[in-house]
Amino acid sequence: MTNNHEVGAVNELPENFEELKRAANRTSSWRDRLNAVNELGNWDTAPTIKLLQHVLKNDQVFQVREAAYHKLKQLDEDVQMPAKNKGELFKGTNKILLRIKKAFLKVIHLRNLRKNCKRHVWISMILTRATKMLSSTPGSMEFGTH
Repeated sequence: MTNNHEVGAVNELPENFEELKRAANRTSSWRDRLNAVNELGNWDTAPTIKLLQHVLKNDQVFQVREAAYHKLKQLDEDVQMPAKNKGELFKGTNKILLRIKKAFLKVIHLRNLRKNCKRHVWISMILTRATKMLSSTPGSMEFGTH
């Protein structure tokens, strides 16, 4: 049974609709969501269209939102192309870069302090060791972790 929108789209609810619905909302695998969107796009029913619109608005992965957009367009729905999220490439990248920046600022501050304290030999030795400790080990961000 076909509809008047698309020759390949079917007007009845798929037998595995509940399974496709769970797959479309599965957060652990974007590929499962993409496959579910592609399968749901072959069915022209109100629940499948509603689910595709939900995926279009709320999914975190652009490819999944884009696939939902194309499937909805094939079903003659009035939808807008999803925008790409501008964010971190990897979760937590900004925090890591901020920690690295702070560590470099500590090293620069210690080097400048060491140059200014040449009169006191013991202060200069301590600052030299601290600077070497911070700059030589990339994993240590604080004193005492070396």
